[in-house]
Amino acid sequence: MKTFLKWVGISLALLVAGKVAWNAVVNSAQNALFAPEDYTQTVETGGPIEAKYMAMGGYEVEKLEVPAPEEDWGTFVAYYPAGLAESGGQYPVVVMVNGTGVGASKYPAVFEHLASWGFIVVGNDDPSTCTGDSADATLAWLLNENADPNSRFYQKVD
Repeated sequence: MKTFLKWVGISLALLVAGKVAWNAVVNSAQNALFAPEDYTQTVETGGPIEAKYMAMGGYEVEKLEVPAPEEDWGTFVAYYPAGLAESGGQYPVVVMVNGTGVGASKYPAVFEHLASWGFIVVGNDDPSTCTGDSADATLAWLLNENADPNSRFYQKVD
């Protein structure tokens, strides 16, 4: 009986240690950026075309965050070319649909990189994106802004 209780105790200790380790890994991943700020300078490319587009584009970038309609979604975020409101052009849109648990706040460098090439890049921090509702709502928000004469995005979405 003593041997059995000893094995039960060891098993429980290992389970607790495993749970603590797992929580540490999950917490670390939740707080980490998934694309380093300097990735455009540090990623090795295979040729001149990749190198050209891995570099930052010709636009300065601005950022806008607004509260999302669902608290769990955090904010809607848009990165876009600076001076967009004053420009006469329209800009293509990239809707970043995060994988579960990897919201827009995990890779701001990617948003900024794409915006520097002339894209309006939008996303959110929905931790559970399986239905697509938050992606739809993010795009709907931008399209509503595109129709609002008081918005910086008025008639800027291509």
